[in-house]
Amino acid sequence: RALYISSELADGHHVVDVVAYQNGVLTNLSLDESGVSREMLDRYVDLDPTDVNSDGVLELPTPIPLPSSSDTSASDFWLIDWGQYTSRGEKTAVCTTYHNIADGWYLVVPEEWKDQITLSRNDLVPGQRAVSFYHLRANGQRETSPFLVIYKFTSQFSRAETSSRFLLREEEDAVYAAAFYESAWDCGMDSTQLQAAFHLIQSS
Repeated sequence: RALYISSELADGHHVVDVVAYQNGVLTNLSLDESGVSREMLDRYVDLDPTDVNSDGVLELPTPIPLPSSSDTSASDFWLIDWGQYTSRGEKTAVCTTYHNIADGWYLVVPEEWKDQITLSRNDLVPGQRAVSFYHLRANGQRETSPFLVIYKFTSQFSRAETSSRFLLREEEDAVYAAAFYESAWDCGMDSTQLQAAFHLIQSS
């Protein structure tokens, strides 16, 4: 058991301290050698400690920036490394996700995707929001076509257009679907694995 204390500093940074009993004494497990918390977020501050793997222990987020494209907003695209502390103050890696805060979903991504992908977003079609996943070439340029697109449909008209895609989740006010596209890069996932890795963001 631990107490997670989230603080916002005057300069806009967010800090999370993890306090627990260690050898009968209250101890801040997240301090580094200089006595400063290691859990400081200076950019992607929309995420709080979350139990992403449902094991009863909160995980803390560490954002990893993704390369952006000229037609996208770089602030939207981060992978998140999640780690949890043991009672001895050791931090272990749990998983990596892409969190789409605006659309209310996240995806647990394979470790192999790190440094291999970039994203773009398209909200131009009414009632449809799409996030496209692209493979990065060796020269740092993205492939012309995405290998995966995840959609959120919020209109009845758009729901009828999901027939060429496979369903991820259907809610009262939205439908989530996805489509894989032909690519020379093997992303290591199929539709069944993607459905298992796709989650809605829940308020806790």
